Amino acid sequence: EIDEKHRLAKEAKHRDAFLKINAKGVDDQMEYFIKSFFFELGDEWKKVTDLAKGFKKAIKDSGSESEDLDPVNAAQFLQANGAARTALQRKKELKDVDLNSDGRISFLEYLTLQYKKMILEAYYKRHKKKPEEDLTNVSSITGVGTKLVEEVTTIPLNLEPSLLKAIDELSEAKKDREKKIHALKKKAAKGGVLGKAAQNELDQFLAKGDDKLAKIEIKLAAARKKNLKTAKTASKALKAEKAKEEAKEKEAAKAKKAAFKARAAMFAGK
Repeated sequence: EIDEKHRLAKEAKHRDAFLKINAKGVDDQMEYFIKSFFFELGDEWKKVTDLAKGFKKAIKDSGSESEDLDPVNAAQFLQANGAARTALQRKKELKDVDLNSDGRISFLEYLTLQYKKMILEAYYKRHKKKPEEDLTNVSSITGVGTKLVEEVTTIPLNLEPSLLKAIDELSEAKKDREKKIHALKKKAAKGGVLGKAAQNELDQFLAKGDDKLAKIEIKLAAARKKNLKTAKTASKALKAEKAKEEAKEKEAAKAKKAAFKARAAMFAGK
């Protein structure tokens, strides 16, 4: 009974954390997901930022006033930016992550489905268990919402401050870039001399690329490399410490056994 209460409390904690992140904007959800799975994603983290851009465009095209997609537009985005699914498979999958049962899909919910295999692998690795599901056929895996939500809301403890700072800077830089593009497009749409000047500035800005973003990406790559090295060193130290403790325990058990044997021999001699 105590174990069951603990399990339910744990599930509620991760569920609340997931819903809290889900209530934030697309960029904040993107930033959180990258932090949660930065090492598992590898260079794929760059794709996550592109997906965020595509998701926001889908929201705008759908006319939605909230930062999520309705069932119809969500299905279209999922089909266009994920593995093919039947309508029934997609419905079952969405049930795993639609915790507020509104039928809509947020960017975080989409990412949880898009990277389901990676998330489940991370979950079983952290728990040091063999997968209970066939991870080679992700489309058939449903009923794993609790595991997905738990892993998404479990931030790695070994992320260095420099790495977290770089991820935050990346998110802010992308927001600033989008604000500038939006402002220039708005000015350009008015036409006239000022509109033409704004359009020229926008064209130059898009053609040139964003130096600030490029610098942050280089910083992020360096921070990732450093963090990986630190994590490996820490892992080796932890294994060495664990080996020492196990050796001590074996020696203690051996000494205890020898003492017991000597005492038994002493009483046998009497």
